[in-house]
Amino acid sequence: RDLSPRAFQILSRSSMIAAEDTRTVKDLWRSLHTAKVPGLDVPDERELHSRLISYTEFTSPEKASKIITQASYSVCSLVSDAGTPCVSDPGSKLVALAHEMGVTVRGVPGPCAAATALSVSGFSADRFVFEGFLPRTKTKRQEVLHS
Repeated sequence: RDLSPRAFQILSRSSMIAAEDTRTVKDLWRSLHTAKVPGLDVPDERELHSRLISYTEFTSPEKASKIITQASYSVCSLVSDAGTPCVSDPGSKLVALAHEMGVTVRGVPGPCAAATALSVSGFSADRFVFEGFLPRTKTKRQEVLHS
């Protein structure tokens, strides 16, 4: 149930919210609505429902294309069930399609900037390794990269 103010702001401005599980987004929305956080104007759940669509590993290419087409002229969001969207997640196909269609993808950072960068890169994120900073010297850097 963690959501940064920036993530909430983007979801509130989104004309379409593609979610791996729409029930999860609805539950999050309800908890924000009942929390009554000062300065946090949570739109009615009916308004959320009109913008919320399902996006799973079984989503058709036509529906994915529709999502990206809308994202080309308005703010659209992708919400995963757990964790960062697109890291071992069906959203990676949607992000790759956005890159193919020339649509800008931005991430809303969570606790790991590397995962956020990977999620918007358009690369497959089924498996990745984060090594941290590479050695400064060319020889040591090559040793690490070849290992």
